[in-house]
Amino acid sequence: MNLLEVKSITKKYKAFSLGPIDLALPQGTILGLIGRNGSGKTTTIKAILNMINLDGGSISVFGMDHRKHEQEIKQRIGFVPDECSLPPTLNAGQVEKFLSPLFPQWDSAWFEELAERFAIPMNQKIKEFSKGMKMKLMLACALAHRPDLLILDEATSGLDPVVRNEILDLLREYLMESERGIILSSHITSDLEKTADYIAFIDGGKIRLSMCMDDIQNDYGIVKCSRSDLEKLDSSIVIARSTGTFGTSALVSNRRAARQLLPNAVTERATLDDIMLYLTKEESK
Repeated sequence: MNLLEVKSITKKYKAFSLGPIDLALPQGTILGLIGRNGSGKTTTIKAILNMINLDGGSISVFGMDHRKHEQEIKQRIGFVPDECSLPPTLNAGQVEKFLSPLFPQWDSAWFEELAERFAIPMNQKIKEFSKGMKMKLMLACALAHRPDLLILDEATSGLDPVVRNEILDLLREYLMESERGIILSSHITSDLEKTADYIAFIDGGKIRLSMCMDDIQNDYGIVKCSRSDLEKLDSSIVIARSTGTFGTSALVSNRRAARQLLPNAVTERATLDDIMLYLTKEESK
């Protein structure tokens, strides 16, 4: 069963158009959203949360229409934005007292456990927190009602590696109950390479790539060679190419086939950063 199904959604603004976007999130998995600033990642998340009116398409969350059953759905979603949205003059204890009545499933003992794990000072005002501590508090709040779907929109951006690892460890634990799922939008592609089961690359408001992370890591590659050698590759595996001063390189969907055809070329595994860079360049097949 898919926790989330996004089907052909569109949204037009004066200077930007989203879609059509199609996404799915199976139970027990993490979907990583990657893309440049302004590519449409946050707009897609806002659409899922019914924070914007769509021009077309449909969204189903937990098998329910995201508009007709908005209140019921949001009781089962935890959301962490890229900036702290909690009142800066409150402390963590006051935030817990404010939020707990809003969620019937709120677990105060679990919130306190998370606060202790993250060493969150309960009596200190939020405005005195570091960015990392604010994100930890927001994550604790998002998890306190034990949601079935957790959405993080650039929540780890700007955090040091130690804090990011703490958060990623908690996300892995969260998924131990297989009926849950996570959408993780991030510029830090190395985090997604470690944690995501599926990747969706959004650029210019459209999905440029959507596939299993294992397939990307097992199959995709970068081939560096001369222009004449590159022409020997089967065009069906060449996704994008780049020509520079010292030669030509290409993003391919089957690096083993590329090695067989061009044994003397340099062929490496493609990272998510590589894929983003090649797919946003002007040169295509």
